[in-house]
Amino acid sequence: MFSVLADGPGRYRLGDGTGVDAGWIRGRSIGFRGLHSESEAIVAASAGWRTLQSLLRREFAAWPRQEVDWERLRFVHDGAHEWVSDGRIPLARVYRTSGTARVRHDVPATVEPAGQLAVEFVVPSWMHVDAVVPLAHALWQVLAPLLGKTSHDTRATRHASRPAWLPSARASAVERLLAG
Repeated sequence: MFSVLADGPGRYRLGDGTGVDAGWIRGRSIGFRGLHSESEAIVAASAGWRTLQSLLRREFAAWPRQEVDWERLRFVHDGAHEWVSDGRIPLARVYRTSGTARVRHDVPATVEPAGQLAVEFVVPSWMHVDAVVPLAHALWQVLAPLLGKTSHDTRATRHASRPAWLPSARASAVERLLAG
């Protein structure tokens, strides 16, 4: 279950259906919280980016194909934001929590456990805002098994085969994460 609740013009709160805050939409940015480690954030950024690229290519035939060097994924700081990137292509912004209420102009204030991470995907600026909510639903379907408390019921799901979005070099580590 996934819920999208209006939180002002162009702003939404994303929930897991049980009332747990799972993320946000702010304009053309879609974020999900509940990751517990940098490796989980890298896996979530990879899965979400591949899903977003696939959906954009399906809708827009001219959408450029970008080749990510999956072996080089790491955290990169551009002076304003921290990203998961291969050094050339930023996949997702990363937000770190300190366990206190956080207030950012683009992320809703919430109280989160210490050490959690969130990833945020940026939709192309030329896309209409109405397309962002369906994209958030698609991203949720892929990311829910990776998110902490927000997907307690999906974390127990075991995957019999490797998901198509999973980079083969990271497969064994990711499959262990998905297996719980």
